[in-house]
Amino acid sequence: MTQTDVRTLIQSLLDIIEDTLMEDISVEKLIASSYLSRSQCYALFTATTGYSIKEYIRKRRLSHIAYTLIPSHKNALTLSEHAQYGHSESFLRAFKRTFSMTLSEYRQSSIPFELFPPCKLHLYHYKLGGARMQFDQTQLQAHWRQGATILDIDIDRFMAINDTYGKAAGDAVIATLFHRLQKMQGHDGVFRVGGDEFAMIVSKPAVNIEELCSQILNLACEPISYQDTNIDITVSIGIAKGTYEPTISIAQDAMLEAKKAGRNLVR
Repeated sequence: MTQTDVRTLIQSLLDIIEDTLMEDISVEKLIASSYLSRSQCYALFTATTGYSIKEYIRKRRLSHIAYTLIPSHKNALTLSEHAQYGHSESFLRAFKRTFSMTLSEYRQSSIPFELFPPCKLHLYHYKLGGARMQFDQTQLQAHWRQGATILDIDIDRFMAINDTYGKAAGDAVIATLFHRLQKMQGHDGVFRVGGDEFAMIVSKPAVNIEELCSQILNLACEPISYQDTNIDITVSIGIAKGTYEPTISIAQDAMLEAKKAGRNLVR
């Protein structure tokens, strides 16, 4: 099976999950639709997306519920039923682990965000040499303004964070940084476009892009608390200004140049 075949197969599973996200998804039926053995399907799904099938479904449900239902002020019991948790306490614990804040803190932030959007798989030869998980950029494109600037923000050495502190800590880093970026002034929106990668759209002419990037670098350097441990991170930023359409790929190339130049930089 070629890399393209694997990507197509896993994407078909991701599409099925998305179409039936809020239903009682049978993992066994999902695997059967792939015509692979259970072990093969599990291995390929995890290797391609970085998540087990059950973990991916759980994260997508929590993210979808937070983004679409929490602004409606439904109570924890109702939300836990939507997320298919047996008890509201289990739902609240899972929510805090995923978003690094309690349900009430999330509501008070008044900024609903899609922390874990649907995955899209693409081939990027410059990174990992093959399949790379990307998130649906529909929201980014919907917020696009002609002539806007895109900042591509990527966490430096993110794999080392996962290896040192564990994957749950890595998730906490992503959630905390995402929330910090969302609260900044001057942008039109922040979107998660990859595993540890975000895109910020800036269309206001009065915004000083150089100053904004400096603020982002300083913001990222503030320690992130996770289970009594402070995790230090830096980010690399790529800048691209588009005239007719979102230029995320140009911004990504610039971000990679920042990493090559030493990280914690802007290009």
